[in-house]
Amino acid sequence: MSRRAIFPMFLLGVMGLLAVPALGWADDVPVRTYEGVSYVSGGATKDERETLKPNYPLKLVFAGTTGHLLSGVKVTIEAKGKKVLEAVADGGPWLFVNLKPGSYNVSATYRGVTKKAAVTVGAKGTKTVLLAWKIEETVRRGK
Repeated sequence: MSRRAIFPMFLLGVMGLLAVPALGWADDVPVRTYEGVSYVSGGATKDERETLKPNYPLKLVFAGTTGHLLSGVKVTIEAKGKKVLEAVADGGPWLFVNLKPGSYNVSATYRGVTKKAAVTVGAKGTKTVLLAWKIEETVRRGK
């Protein structure tokens, strides 16, 4: 067999080995708490997202306006002027939060640029909120 034929097979094998740990990762995502509110940062794989979604009434998604998914976003959630969550989405571009039904104000900061959203969480289902940044504005800030 020639080197040209072996190399693609080698790459497929390596990619397969790298994918194996990701298959079980959704079950191992660490659940964290802040002031009694549990949350999970993740969403790197479809399996992970599907595992987490039914268990959390709020899902925040962080992306650039060009479609790039972002990680390392600092998040603060307030209800009636009181901070109920302060976290960093360091496990991926999704932050799942277990909030009680009600109205909340979300602030998310990426590279010094803050985006805000008013969110109403219902008693059933998962509310998804997309927060998007122009990557150019975060690069100009140099943070």
